[in-house]
Parts: sequence; C-alpha cells; structure tokens
Amino acid sequence: MEQTPPQIGQTLKDVPKLAAALGLAARDFIEPGQVVSTGVAHLLVQVSDRSLVHRARPDAVRLETALREVGGQGCYLYSLDVVEPDSAAHARFFNPTVGVWGRPGDG
Repeated sequence: MEQTPPQIGQTLKDVPKLAAALGLAARDFIEPGQVVSTGVAHLLVQVSDRSLVHRARPDAVRLETALREVGGQGCYLYSLDVVEPDSAAHARFFNPTVGVWGRPGDG
C-alpha cells in the first residue's frame, strides 16, 4: 500500500473534552491528540496502557464534534503497551461519521 508523506495537522488541546468524548479520564492521556494525515486525516491519541484502549466507550456526538474542530475524520486510540513484542502499538479506531466503533477487545 502506498501512502502520502505524513502531514501534521491540529492538536486537540482540550484534554478533558477529548476524555469525555472517549469515555476516559484526562489523566489517562500521555499528551493531547494530534491530527496526522497520510491521505486521510486521523486524530492520534496515546493513552498510558492498553487496558485504557479496551475501556474506552466513545460518545458519538462528542467525538464527532471534537474531530470536526481539529479536521479529523476518525480517531486512533493507542498505547505503546503491546501484547506481542514485535507490535508497534495496541489500538482501536473510531469514526462516528461512518459508524466505526472498534469493538472492545479489538486491537
């Protein structure tokens, strides 16, 4: 698969708002979410461990609003706390505009 070089977009600086949109606490995040595009703009959000990736329960309306504010078309919630040693990250993808919710346990 070929992708365009990464283009860095906006940062979602309102961490409590992002936490509410993902059903988590502000203290769970490593840093604010950053939009990155390699053809489609996604908000990349790092949390401290993979249990938080599984625990997330996004609110469609809040997440869609947050994404729209920073120009994101979906959200990758991820942790560098991986299951398999050769993996780069443990992640779920959410895109409320098209009904993608990354089932708990996916990753």
